[in-house]
Parts: sequence; C-alpha cells; structure tokens
Amino acid sequence: MKSKYSLIATVVLFIAPLSTFAATLVDTGVPDTQTTNSSPYRGGQVTFTSNVQINAVQHFARVRTAGEITFTLRHDDAGLPGAEIYSTVTTLAVSSAAIWLGVDGLHWSVPSGTYWLTVEDHSGQRPAMLSRPIGLSDEPGTFPPSPLAAEANSFPPDPWELGSGRTGWRVIGENAPGIYGVGDLPGGEFFSEIRDATKVNGVIKAVGSSASLEGSGYNDTGVLWSSDRGLVALPPVVPNESVGAFVTARDITADGTVIAGSARASATTTERVAVLVTNNGTTNTVLGALLPSPVISYANALSDDGAVAYGESFGGTVYEAFRWTEASGFVRLGFLNSDDNFSAPGARGTSSDGSVMVGVSGIIDGETGEFVPGNRAFRYVHGSGMTALALLPGSTGTSALAVTPDGNVVLGTGTSAASPNGEFIRWNVITGTTESLGSAEPAMIPGGFGAITADGQVAVVSFVDPGFIAPNKSYVRNAHGWFELNAVMAAAGADLTGWVLDQVRGVSPDGTLLFGAGQHDGNNEGWISELPANYLRDYGAPQGDSTAPIITPVVSGTSGANGWFRSNVSVTWNVTDAESAIGSSQGCGPTNVTSDTSGITITCTSTSAGGTSTASVTIKRDTIPPSAFIVSPLPNATYDRNQRVPALYMCLDLRSGIAQCTGTVAVGQSIDTATKGTRSSFTANARDQAGNTRAVTVQYRVK
Repeated sequence: MKSKYSLIATVVLFIAPLSTFAATLVDTGVPDTQTTNSSPYRGGQVTFTSNVQINAVQHFARVRTAGEITFTLRHDDAGLPGAEIYSTVTTLAVSSAAIWLGVDGLHWSVPSGTYWLTVEDHSGQRPAMLSRPIGLSDEPGTFPPSPLAAEANSFPPDPWELGSGRTGWRVIGENAPGIYGVGDLPGGEFFSEIRDATKVNGVIKAVGSSASLEGSGYNDTGVLWSSDRGLVALPPVVPNESVGAFVTARDITADGTVIAGSARASATTTERVAVLVTNNGTTNTVLGALLPSPVISYANALSDDGAVAYGESFGGTVYEAFRWTEASGFVRLGFLNSDDNFSAPGARGTSSDGSVMVGVSGIIDGETGEFVPGNRAFRYVHGSGMTALALLPGSTGTSALAVTPDGNVVLGTGTSAASPNGEFIRWNVITGTTESLGSAEPAMIPGGFGAITADGQVAVVSFVDPGFIAPNKSYVRNAHGWFELNAVMAAAGADLTGWVLDQVRGVSPDGTLLFGAGQHDGNNEGWISELPANYLRDYGAPQGDSTAPIITPVVSGTSGANGWFRSNVSVTWNVTDAESAIGSSQGCGPTNVTSDTSGITITCTSTSAGGTSTASVTIKRDTIPPSAFIVSPLPNATYDRNQRVPALYMCLDLRSGIAQCTGTVAVGQSIDTATKGTRSSFTANARDQAGNTRAVTVQYRVK
C-alpha cells in the first residue's frame, strides 16, 4: 500500500503539559490500578462531535524495552478498529514508571465521527514493549476518571477484539475545518482526485479517481471515499490489470446512493463506458455508447434521484452529449449547429430534477484538440432542445460548467474584449442577464472545472497556465470579489501544512463542502473540506453591514425554450441579509402569472442597514400551441398518378413566434403521387419559440 501518511518521528518520549497545544479534545485521566497489560496492539474508541485537527496523541504506559511504536488513527468498523487513516512511528526510551508518552507535530484532520486511536508493535520494527495500567470491569473504581467508550486489543495475526480494560489516552488539537486527504489506491504512483461530494446522516461521501495499475500515474480507477470507511475502488465492467484507461467517478446523488462516471470496458484496450454505480459502490449499470467499438463514453451529471444521467460519447468523428433514463435508454442530444462535432455536459451541469442540462457545443480541431473559435455555451431543456447562451462583447467562444439546482443560473467561461485569455460568466435565464465575473488571473486561462452554490452567490474555479508550466491556482468568487482558495481556507482555521490546494473541483449546493485535488507533501491527492454555513458567501465582507440585502427570485412553472414558460408561473422572493435585519420591502410578495404574456416584469425592492437593493424578473408565458395551415394538398383531394402537386403550408404563432415549420416535404417540393390507388397523408409540424408544438395532417387519394 502506498502511504504518504506514515511518518517517522524520532521523538524519544515526552511528558507534555496540556498548555503546549491548542486544546485537549480527549483526556481519560490516569487509570487508578496496578493491573498491567502488554498486548502488542491496543486501541481506544473516540467520538468527535465536530471537525477536528489533531496535533498530538498520547498513551499512558511504561516503556519496558526501548524501541519503536506506531500510533494510528483508524476508522470505526462495526465497533472495532477499521482501515487506517493516519499513522506515525516514534522511538521510545525505557521509563521506570508509567508516563504519558506519544507524538506531537501531527497534522491529522478528520470530520466529525467515531474513530479508533491505536498503539501497535508492527512487524519489521524494533518494537518497544509497553506495560499499561488498565482499569478492569471487575475492579470497580479502577477505570480512569473519564474512560473511553470502548477498547480493543489484538495479538496479530488474530483480528481485533473488544477488551474489558480501560487505559489512559489523550488527544490534543482543535475544533476547526480540516483538509481531509483521501489517500490513494494500492498500485501505481500516488494519485487521487475528488470530483463530487455530499454529506448523508453525518457521513461525507465523495467520488473521483486514483491510480491503481502498476506504472500508472493518472486516474485509471473510479473511487468512493467516505469519512467513516476511507477509500475504495469502484468496480470495472471488465477486469483489467495491464492497460491503463482514463476512468473516473464524476457525480454522486445528494443521498449518496447513485454514482455516475465511467468504468473500464475492455481487457486489452483503453475503452471505457458510461456507468451508474449503486449498492454502496458495488454494482454497475452500463449506459451505453455511440459505437459498439471503440466504446468510449462517460456519465457526467445526475438528477438528485439518480433517474436521469447526462454524459458524452465518442462516435467515430464526433463527441456527442447524451441523456439516459431507464425508460428511454441512451438518447443522443445532437449539437447546437449542424457542422459542430463536439457537445458535452458541464462537470456540474444538470438541475436537481434532470430537466435542464448545460454544456458546450462546437468544432474541435483534429490536429490541436482545441475548439475552433465559435464554440458556444448552451442550456438544454428536455423536450425543447439546446439554446445558445449569450456572448460577452468581443467573445470568440463560451462554455458552460455548472448550473444551480433550479436550472436557472449558469456558471461558465468565455473570452471577451476585456479578457482575451478568458473569464468567468454568470447567466441568469430568469432575469435574462449575462454577467461578467472577470478573471482573478488575467495572464492565465479559466480551467475546465467550476461550481456554483444553489443561491448562485458563490463560485469556485481554477485557473491554468497557458503553457502548462506554472501551477494551477484556485479561487472563490462571491459578492465581495475574488479570493485565493488557500487564503480562504487558512482564514477558516484549516491546517494547510504540506498542502497546496490548486485544483478545486466543486462546492456543495449549500456551500459547506469544498473538494478537489491538490499537492500534498509532493503528491497529487484528492481532498474534501467542510466549512460553516455561509462562510464562503460572507468571506471578504467588510466589518459591519455595508452590503444591501441579497434578493433572489424563486420562479416555479413549466420551463419552455428561450426563457418562455408553458404553464402558470409563480414568483416568490428570498430576501436575506446576514449582517442586519430587513427594514422594509416593496413588491416582494408572491405573484402568479396566469395568462399568456410576451413579458411582464416583477420587481422586489428591500432595505437593510447596509442599503437598498432591487431585483427584477421578466416572465414570458405562452401556453397556446402554434397554428399550422396546409394549402396543398387539399383535404380529401384526388390526384392523378405522378401528377406534380407542390406542397404549400405555413405556420403562425401570435405570442412567442414560430421557431420551426416543417412538412412531410419542404414547401414547393412535390408530394408523393407515385402509387396508384393509395390513400396518403401529408403533415405540417409547427413549433413556437416557447417549445409548444402542433401537427396538422390532411388525407388525399391517388387514382
């Protein structure tokens, strides 16, 4: 097992005054007993009710024989010590009596949960022999003053088993957000990354990739990491231990039950196929691909219930976005333009109900692998298709990276006259705005990953050196500006020793989980961190209330195309100010739009001690399908065989306007009169700008 957590500490022994450290997280006190125990492995169960950073661990024992001992922190596995999270080795000198001994200078960060501290005589070490005073259940009053909930011991190769004694333990550290490194899989070079994370019943679950094949230094295996179990590999479709393939898990549902990504699909090639993984990361559902060979597809984004998946697949000369449900199967989504050869969802590119997806469509240059200028960010609405998102002035191309759970606010990148290397953009389809967020690093280019919180207020992104020489840089963007991620985390109290967080991949919708990859003691390692609610939103705010209320429209209705709705629409407002109370509001009550309109603007104005802010939303409602009129062929007409009868039809929509008008054949072309004695039909199809459709059919006869 590759382990970058095993540290060699040449610490003789220490009796550390508690004031040396930030705080005492665990302190059992000294056992009041003469009964001793010298089992080679002993562990104590600890529970942390908040995120902690451990600086030191101590155990009360007498050192009978000088040598090395290993201190570890392990997951809890059904009430016994489980997989190792951290470990360190220290050298101990003989002591004449039991004392507090251990190691300091640790940087062990874990989220809230139950864990095991252990001291272990590892094979291959020059083991120290410890004699520990222990309280026993049949010696009342001999437990330490504050015993741990449980203890366990082991005599390898025998497994861990619960013990009846209670020994002395101390943990020193602080309650603070931490950087939780996920480690990596056995085999290959040290590599891991995290693409998505969620928290379910107090347990953080995260997905990404690691290197597991001998000689591999990149993401060849999808992984699931959980704060209570550690890192495990997700299953391949086809076992493969010799050929590397770019394989990763990319999304996990909010309840942690469904994972989207790709899995190895060939034992002899680099083929990989889009999959959904269920049953605690053990079962693959193969979604399919455009071609039977080579098979190359990925699932990128999931609805909250895991029933809808979006991804991309290779089709010989194109990469094309797809949508999958159990009922429909693998459905191609096409491109914005007929000559495009690439379309794909953003990394965090679907709404919670799966009805909206955002991504990019364009032409990839076969030699450079880069977009030809003109690629466009799009918003796809199921049932209506793709719509290009607006360009900034001077833009040569845009890409959409993420969308809020309601499908209305989109985060993306694009060039502009002001930022020729690229900047970040926020589109709001409800207000119809295209907002330049600028660039924190004008000499760098925006990275291909980014995420936005549910309220649309916080974005997390990375920047990349155009020459791919200088390190990446990660930033947080909120209402107060751009902030470098490492500085943001340090201000939260996170211990960044050995870490450079240069590849942020995402943020949870509520803004409390951050995740990605970074450099940790020289290795590329995935990480997760948990932050207080609203920390990212409020970071950088001036002291006192100098900001007006935040007003966010909440619009409900059946979305159509091009910003139109096809049903009754309700508009409510979320008005918040974390720094002072809302003094007054005007126009912020619920509004229902129940009749068709080409555009009605609804405005909310609110005032707090920080000032006054106003937000508006324009609602366009069209619920009436367009009309289609067929002039030729005439209804129930009779025509001679091979008679030339030109098709003539038209479409009309008085509200949103016609988006498409097609017939069995194009206007002016001849209808089918080739077969004598047949009764044929001709259909005209109309679709308006809102996505409403109508089909009109007439029958005619050929004699």
